[in-house]
Amino acid sequence: IVGDFTMDADSSMDIEFNGMNGGNQNDLLVVTGNATLNGALDLMPAVDFYQDGTTYDFVTVQGEGNSLSGAFASTTGATVGRFVSFSVSQTGDLVVTADGGPTANTATITVNRVAYATAASTANQTAVAGALDAAVAGGVTAGSDFVDALISLDYLADDAAAQAAFDSLSGIGYAAYTDVTRSLGTGLQTQIDNRLYRSRDFPRESGWSLWARGHANFQDTDDTPEVDRKSVG
Repeated sequence: IVGDFTMDADSSMDIEFNGMNGGNQNDLLVVTGNATLNGALDLMPAVDFYQDGTTYDFVTVQGEGNSLSGAFASTTGATVGRFVSFSVSQTGDLVVTADGGPTANTATITVNRVAYATAASTANQTAVAGALDAAVAGGVTAGSDFVDALISLDYLADDAAAQAAFDSLSGIGYAAYTDVTRSLGTGLQTQIDNRLYRSRDFPRESGWSLWARGHANFQDTDDTPEVDRKSVG
């Protein structure tokens, strides 16, 4: 925009931006005069992975003596899930650099991530979340299957959904299944042994006879999903 730019109280500004290419993949309004912000800001992030601290300048005021003033009365779209949110900030009056060149005022979106481990509640979940946090800190590559998995995690709504995802990634369900099948086998063998031992107390008769006994086991083990066991024999 050449000249001044002023937003009314009932106006709105929609800003689209991407994640992995932060800094150059977003809407940008350049004003050569004074800019006054007001009304509603609607953030429209793409479904993408967002690194903590990434910034997007979406309003820039150019020209010595010009300024960016005012503020948005409301902001929507600032949270995409349990682990990623966005904050909006803006500079003060224009500052002239030492070499005499003007520095533009800006309104900026900043990515704020929280650690996956903050949603974990068991040792297994904490281990999985910690590994994911370490991988994110080490840097990730756009377009990989791993990044796609992280995006799915980032958009989960709450701790319960995140914990279920951590359990799934940990493979604890396979261990729980093995434990269940072992217990069922042991329980059935115990019932048969008890029957054979007690058969000495009953008179022997010719022909066939029928014997049945039901039993059930229930277990809730720390750091594993709840396992209900039941066997009839």
